[in-house]
Order: sequence, then structure tokens, then C-alpha cells
Amino acid sequence: MNAIFFYIGEKKPHHFHLSIARKICKEMNCTLRLIRRLPPPSLNPILEIKQLYDISKLPSADIYFIEGLQGTFYFARWLGIIDKNKKTINIIAEPLASLEDPPNVKWKLLKNVPLLQSLLKKALNENSLNIIIGRMYTEILTKEFKIKSYIEMPAGIEDNRYNALKKIKPNLKSNKIVIIANLLSKDRVKWKGIDFAREVMDKATKINPNLKLEVIGDYLPEIKRGYETEYFKFLGFKKDLTLTLKEYSLALALGYGDAFNVAALETMLAGIPTITSNKIGASEVVKSVSSDLIVNYFDVQDATTKILNYFRLSLKEKRELSSKVRKVAMEYKESKIIDKYIKSSTLQKFLK
Repeated sequence: MNAIFFYIGEKKPHHFHLSIARKICKEMNCTLRLIRRLPPPSLNPILEIKQLYDISKLPSADIYFIEGLQGTFYFARWLGIIDKNKKTINIIAEPLASLEDPPNVKWKLLKNVPLLQSLLKKALNENSLNIIIGRMYTEILTKEFKIKSYIEMPAGIEDNRYNALKKIKPNLKSNKIVIIANLLSKDRVKWKGIDFAREVMDKATKINPNLKLEVIGDYLPEIKRGYETEYFKFLGFKKDLTLTLKEYSLALALGYGDAFNVAALETMLAGIPTITSNKIGASEVVKSVSSDLIVNYFDVQDATTKILNYFRLSLKEKRELSSKVRKVAMEYKESKIIDKYIKSSTLQKFLK
């Protein structure tokens, strides 16, 4: 059997999504080929037609994996370029906290054009199986688009990183806060909560001037120019997080619409108490530790109060909280998550 994975990205699919596809292919004894396509929507009909043409030249596959919501693939299926009787698995982790307040162009179009909503509902229900990352997205997509064939799956931490992160001893005595947010561009600032975090730090440092926040991850120069201050720094990409994360006492993940935010799981596994917004999928994990670690999205006063309260804790209380977040995050090892959900009745039915 042969399988094709249509992915979005510069070089390769999201690691977790690719691991899911590889595990399913191993169970079904099939080979997997990776095909990159442009991030949707290109909003350029010439490019979309070219991509349809490129798809038409590919050899047929027995199984198609789709990363994200890919209109080009759905149209290829409707036009008969891809055999609609072939199995299709759609792995969905889109930045859409809600259609009520869409975070990007694609979802603004979807909100305002009922025809697009109908087409997406049709496409998702024609998939053999939808693997939806996180409870938050599952609730949104099943409510908005009445998806019938799906599995809700949490994200996981890549195994090698998992083994390194769980050994970190964070500096709970420090006043340093960390955000992990890669590929920061204008349309990802809200998604990753950089704008929210900056307003919170403006307020918090007036009360506790010793606080410092550092953002780890790639960024465009204009993002640094727009948000950096003496207490809000951008460090850029760090290849080895184990050398960096041990410096921090607290982590933030204050985004809007991030399906699960693996970075929040990583900081928790490193023993760093992590405060998240209620609009990212990882909040369901953090909530199991303490409601004091959840803030309402863009409620600056709520977030400021909870950050300041954390730094008022005794070292003993911080250590207890550190142990709790690490213990919870240890359940989210990538291979362990995938193995568990491969055994679900819905996926086992598909594999047969």
C-alpha cells in the first residue's frame, strides 16, 4: 500500500502530525511519501490551479493524509483528480479559537461566507477520519461542522526532547519568565499571545520591577522592534532548550487559538509552572494542576494578578507547584500518546 502526506510548512510536516501518519502506516504496512503544498489560503487562483495540476500528476495513493484544512485537496477530490473512494485522514490543528473572533484571514472568510462553511462541512464529513488535536478544537469543529468520523487526540512532546526536559531543574528563585514561540510574524503575534504578554508585563513590572520576560524562538525583525523593552526581550531560536530553560521560574502561554501548544507542555515537563490563557488547547492540561494557572484571554488585570501572586509564593510552594506541573506533563510523551490513541475503537475500525 502507498500513502501520501500533503503537509504545510517550509521543509517538513509538524513532527507530531508526521509521527501519527508514520504510526498508522506502520500498522497498515504502507509506504509514506511527503508532498509539500502552500499554506492555505494562497488567495491566488493561478497558484491554486497550479497546485491542482501538480496533484493530478502524482501517482495514485491508497491513503491520503492531509495536514490542516486544505481547500486545494478537497477540490481535487470533488473534481475527481483524487479518487473519492480512497481513504483520507485529515489531521487538524488550526489556529481558530472560535468563529466568533477569527484570528486569521482564512477564518474571517469562513465566518462571513456561508457557502464556504457549507463546503468545509461537506469536505470534513467526506474524510474517512478526522484526527482533531485537543478538546477545544474538537468541541468547535463538531459543533460548527457536525463532524461524524473523528478522534480527539492531545498533542505530545517529541520523545528525545521529553527525555531531556524532564531532567531540568528550573531556577525557582529567579524573577525570569519565559515564552516559547517560534516563527513569530505579524499574523502569529495574537496566536502566540505576544501582544497580551507585553501588556501584562507593562503592568506587572510597575509593581515588581525585578521581573524579566524572555521570548525564545525565531521572529521577524519588525516583531522585535514593536514589542521589545528592557523587561521584554527576544532571544531568538535556541537549539538546546535544556541549557536555557533552567534559568526560569515561570512560563507563559497566553495565545489565542493554538490547538494544543506543545511549548506549554515542554515548560511544564521542565518543572516550570506555566500560566496559559483559556483560549489555547493546553489549558485543559494546566487546569488539572490549578485554576490559578489559567487566565481569561486578554484580561490583563487577571493575568497580572496571577503572575504577581506566583512570585509572592514561598520557595517551598513554588517547588510543590513545580513538581505538580512536571508530573502532569509526564503523561504527554509523544510515542505514549500515539500508541494509546491508535488503540481507540474508531481508529482500529479504520485500520481494518
